[in-house]
Amino acid sequence: MFNSKNQVQNGKVQYQNKSQKQKKRDQQQDKSTTIKFENLQECISNYEKVQEEQELKQDIVGNMIFDQDDQSYYHEESLKYLRLAKEQEDRQKKRDYNKKYVIEKKNIPSQKIGQKLEANQEMKKHQKEQITEKQQFFENRKEQFQKNERLLSKLEESFYNNNSNFNTLWEDSENNLKAQVDMISEKILKPIQVNLSEKEISITLCNQNQLIIGRSGTGKTTTAVVKLTSMQMGYEKAQQSNQDSQESEELRICFTTISNFLTLDVENFFLRIMNQPQRRAFSKPNMLCQIRKWPHFTNLKELILQIDGNLAVPFIQRDDTGKIIQAQNMEINLENRLIVKLKDEINNNLYSEIGIRQFVEEFWQSNKKSFDQRKIDPYVAFSQINSYITGNQASYQNEDNMIPEEKYLNLVGKNKTDLDQEQKMGIYQICKEYQKWKYSKKYFDLNDVINYIIKNILEGNYNSENGYFHYLFVDEVQDLNCACLYLLCLLTEQNVYLGGDTAQTISQENSFKFADLKAIFSENNKDDHYQANQVLTSELNETQLIQNFRSHGQIIELNNAIVELLRIFFPTSLDILNPEISFNKGPKPILLDKREHLYNFLSQDSDINENVDYFGRLQVYIVKNQEEKASLKQLLQKEGKKGQIFTVLESKGLEFQDVIVYKLLSSSFNSTKCWNALNLLKISDDKIPIEDFKLKYHCQMKEEFEGSTFSRTKGSNFVNMKIISKQENTDAQIKKEYAQDFSKLINELKNIYVTFSRARSRIFIYEENIFVGKQIKNPIIKFLEDLRIIEVEELNEELIEKIMKKHLDYIKKHEPIKNNKQQFISMAEMLKERKQFLDAAYYYDTVGDELNKRICIGKNKIFEVQKKIEDKKEQFEKEKKQMLEGQVEIKNLVFYQSIKNDLLEAIENLKGSQEFELKAQVYFKLGMYNEALQNYKEFKNVLLDPSNLNQDHSKIKEVDRNIKHIYFLKANLLEQYINNQNALEQNYKELENFLEKDGIQDTKVQLYLSFRLNDYEKLFNNLIKFKENNLIEKEDLIHILHYYYPKILDIKLQQIMQIDTDGKQQKVLNNSKTILGKVLIELIQQLIIPFKQEFIRIAKSRQNMEFFQEQLKFFNQLSNTYQLKQLDEQQQYINGENLMLFYLMLIQFDCLEQQKKFNDILQIIHKKFKINSMK
Repeated sequence: MFNSKNQVQNGKVQYQNKSQKQKKRDQQQDKSTTIKFENLQECISNYEKVQEEQELKQDIVGNMIFDQDDQSYYHEESLKYLRLAKEQEDRQKKRDYNKKYVIEKKNIPSQKIGQKLEANQEMKKHQKEQITEKQQFFENRKEQFQKNERLLSKLEESFYNNNSNFNTLWEDSENNLKAQVDMISEKILKPIQVNLSEKEISITLCNQNQLIIGRSGTGKTTTAVVKLTSMQMGYEKAQQSNQDSQESEELRICFTTISNFLTLDVENFFLRIMNQPQRRAFSKPNMLCQIRKWPHFTNLKELILQIDGNLAVPFIQRDDTGKIIQAQNMEINLENRLIVKLKDEINNNLYSEIGIRQFVEEFWQSNKKSFDQRKIDPYVAFSQINSYITGNQASYQNEDNMIPEEKYLNLVGKNKTDLDQEQKMGIYQICKEYQKWKYSKKYFDLNDVINYIIKNILEGNYNSENGYFHYLFVDEVQDLNCACLYLLCLLTEQNVYLGGDTAQTISQENSFKFADLKAIFSENNKDDHYQANQVLTSELNETQLIQNFRSHGQIIELNNAIVELLRIFFPTSLDILNPEISFNKGPKPILLDKREHLYNFLSQDSDINENVDYFGRLQVYIVKNQEEKASLKQLLQKEGKKGQIFTVLESKGLEFQDVIVYKLLSSSFNSTKCWNALNLLKISDDKIPIEDFKLKYHCQMKEEFEGSTFSRTKGSNFVNMKIISKQENTDAQIKKEYAQDFSKLINELKNIYVTFSRARSRIFIYEENIFVGKQIKNPIIKFLEDLRIIEVEELNEELIEKIMKKHLDYIKKHEPIKNNKQQFISMAEMLKERKQFLDAAYYYDTVGDELNKRICIGKNKIFEVQKKIEDKKEQFEKEKKQMLEGQVEIKNLVFYQSIKNDLLEAIENLKGSQEFELKAQVYFKLGMYNEALQNYKEFKNVLLDPSNLNQDHSKIKEVDRNIKHIYFLKANLLEQYINNQNALEQNYKELENFLEKDGIQDTKVQLYLSFRLNDYEKLFNNLIKFKENNLIEKEDLIHILHYYYPKILDIKLQQIMQIDTDGKQQKVLNNSKTILGKVLIELIQQLIIPFKQEFIRIAKSRQNMEFFQEQLKFFNQLSNTYQLKQLDEQQQYINGENLMLFYLMLIQFDCLEQQKKFNDILQIIHKKFKINSMK
């Protein structure tokens, strides 16, 4: 086919004046060739129609647009065609005027190729123009932004201007913060038994950068919300009392944290204090400058993306409204990963967001053999990369977003981790490989976005108008790296409030240190090479909340003991902070070696009131790793016991009433004998003056209290404390016996600390074979027993009863029975957000929430199946394609069928829920398009429900796009593989009804559907309507006319000319020039006038200007003849330009039959005119 077509195009058509005899002789010689040529022409024509149809369908299915064309087909013909066009042009000038319009059939195929080649070249030119325009647009935006005041200078000026506006918050006696704090304390907090300490009140009144450090239960988050709310209330009150003064801008406060669950919780607390209803958001702001309602509560990822939207050229491509242009993607996305185009990406490359899971399961596994040789844990490696190498505040200064290796080694320090120098250097090399792998896979992470934003802000490519905060509140700041915090501080005008949790920083996979954070804030930044605003050049005031109101003293002391060991052995491995205290006395952690004793304690509770909706205590078993978790789970099932089991890593960030530390101490001791170094420590008693104690701990001192490591007797001026210290030669002995292996103890200590710090009320340490004779063999247990902070006794019935009575007294006093359903639901919601679906299902099951339990089980199943598909993605897609095309029986598609069974099982668990989007994604993944369509439509109904407080219009549009996409995928299958024309038309009809019913305006799809459903009248009317209303771009309109207009011409000609089969109407037409004139006028009026400008553009692009002018001259002469002039005296329709355009369009669109009809009309009206005299 292609060779034959090339032969046609390479053939030189000779146009020479010959004698009549010579012509006859040539015709006889070419008779057989002409027949073959005509057959070839028909074959080429049919092939091109198929090509056009496939191109159009690919455009719609892949992009929903018509502005792409398959250029490869015509590219190879370009030079040949241009030579042919040149030869034709030369011959044209030599011909006689009367014969220059001759159309010979031999020229039709090459002319058609030429036309399409020129159209393709024009499209290519247009695409280059678009690229140039896009690049110019970006340059103009950058130039415009750089002409404006730079953000930093704007903030500096605004800082001083706004200081006077905000002074009322800090100084005015009537409307100051103190008045608002007092009101909130009295009316909101006291009724729920929450009292602010003097230190917490002083925090709310501080007008400086603040770092508030404290564990959960110390009032850290409560203090943040009270401060934020009192600032808002005070500012509003000041505005109302100063009505005569010029209205100042709205107070721009932003609260953010990494957890969406915590963000919503804080926002609801704020609204409750302000006595405001829940906010109704129809769509989230896409850019920071679009925020209209302050304070702004958002999770960290959303905030970073909103800041990115304010850039001249955002890292992620967006539409005109700033909304991120998500890929046409319906993949299962339980992790809410972004799949987008980046920056000024002109090709259709899509990039996926990744995190620690992809780092461990994809990148690390693909290099596992070489990485394992370096003896580095993947979680530790990721933490080092994320915290120090690509997450440093100076990472943006390098093209690869990595700080230099030497700087990284200096930052980490000699004893900051358990990593030796070789391992640290190995991690840096791993980071290099990770960056290359990430880009090769078209992945990006949040650090890539952050570093890009910082760089552009400092270069002035940022919209500073409404793109900043007056005050910033960040909770759980330990979850942010320095680069992220630096970015947020760059955008903050006045000061920041940072809240951090000490318990969360001491964990194996976290490299965060408060000391690293504080280094960002310094007066030295004024002279640094990276620019700094008022926030970054001011010191960070640190306050530690050490008095815990939630956990009791016996648990706090146990945690402090582990921290003290870290301080003694590894002083640079953690922030040196004051130990926490609590004056509440509770059950001392107890060591158990018999499971029946453990079960008795766990079943212990207050007397349960039948009228109270009570679901038991929040209890959890914590083990070291997944292997021990599986073993314990099997054991509990065997013994008929229920219990939730977490590994140390899974428990991070959670809190429970009771924690069972299950064989963790023995597992840790067995993993390293370095624990024997505890025998080198000494424990001594000491006395501290009461005033010194108060000064150190900043706490409310009780007259009398008794603890395990510190106590005070009534009337005493001293506090008794136990002191842990090294013996002589301890360091030398450690170096001699354990050498470099000793650093392994860091992670073991951190794991134990995380485990103990999960408990609020009781800790049960379960171990087997504790004693060798009467001696404790495990040095960890012995050390804790020497401090007297755990109960270590051989239990008998009498002693157990005595201890249980103490426990019960504490529970009755401090944890009275109440409706605690919400406590379990909150735990479930938090676990669901963390993607711990089975753990969440356990807590939903506890409170009898069967639906949410099934949803979590279903989501967990989908999550597991996703990993299976990722491991064998190519095999799954291959078998799915074979299933859709009917190439292979389903029973032979083993992998696809197993995946399908698993996902359908998951779908069964989702029945009755409103997880329509997830169900649609699952069905789409399986190729079950009808079911996917049904669920997407259900999901849209949910989004449109008036009772939905968060109607996201952008999400509704996304669902509409997905529905259209599925319809076209179905059409492709029905046409190419199933060959069912009725089902195909029904599919298109359903899509058309969907668009009309929901009022969806998609001009290109609507035109295509009318065409495929043979509704040409609707197609023509829509073309007119869309053009008049400017709903189609000019370039798109040209392309659309090329595709649809030939059929419209054919139908319209038949309708207007009304030629009957018996020929009677034809006879009337042949004998009535007046009727034919009306027909001609109607043809021009309907077919030419609406698109006249487009036709002129097409005609000029297809012909050289000399030829175009000659044609126009000829048709002007024709239109001015008496026969045509009398039909349209004003020449409104029958004029040279319109006649020429009509005829040229018939040629350009290859409407051969229509050319003949047009010729018949003109010949009857003007006898001298002959169509075959035109070229």
